[in-house]
Amino acid sequence: MSDIASAKPEYDIFISYAREDEPRVNVLVAALESEGWKVFWDRLIPPGTTWEDFIGVHLDSAPVVITVWSTVSIKSRFVKAEANRALRRDVLTPVSIDSVDPPFGFEEINSLQLADWLAAGGGPLPKLLRKGIERKLHRNTSIPAPSVPAVASDSALGEASPCISPTKLEATWRNAAEGILSNEAGSNSQTRDHADVAEAALPIPTRPGDENKHGDGETHTPPYASRPRAMGQRAAIAGTAFLAVAMAAAAFYFYE
Repeated sequence: MSDIASAKPEYDIFISYAREDEPRVNVLVAALESEGWKVFWDRLIPPGTTWEDFIGVHLDSAPVVITVWSTVSIKSRFVKAEANRALRRDVLTPVSIDSVDPPFGFEEINSLQLADWLAAGGGPLPKLLRKGIERKLHRNTSIPAPSVPAVASDSALGEASPCISPTKLEATWRNAAEGILSNEAGSNSQTRDHADVAEAALPIPTRPGDENKHGDGETHTPPYASRPRAMGQRAAIAGTAFLAVAMAAAAFYFYE
């Protein structure tokens, strides 16, 4: 969104018209200003300024642009260009002060006929026009500009914050993974101790004929009887370590 579109407009209504229609447009301006709206309709460009600097800036910022179609303005290149510019922003509200059809490209946009109202001397703004302007003003001035939420730093989060910063989250998972991997070596000796207990606790060999390989007539449980259990423990530890490392990498990638 541009700075012009997001800033508060200086004028509520911009009127685009042909210079020849100024006396009748003056009646319309008086009715609009009596409603409390600020209206830009000055067509005289001050010396030292350009059309874009003086007129274009208000054309692009006004929440409502009223184009006055007449026998003269439908032939005006400038009026049609201003109407097209307002149409692109969806702020165009056309009116007609003569019995004419809108120029090419604007036929599908309904124009409010004001010829009879002007012939009667004007007065209070027609109700239908007032409601149309109010609707556009409410829609085009009540939408806040989008904002980008700020990312809190580690120091700004504090201990009581329910949020966890990306760096703290990564460090937590990385420490957990390193702790699991470092404990795996120590668990090998514990696994061997468990294997010795298993050999004494399992009198049934896993393969027939293995119990008398020692030739001493006693029953011996082969060492491989306890290996599946020890291998299962190591596999579980390795799987847990891999999962922790994967989660730490995913968290780091997500928050980066």
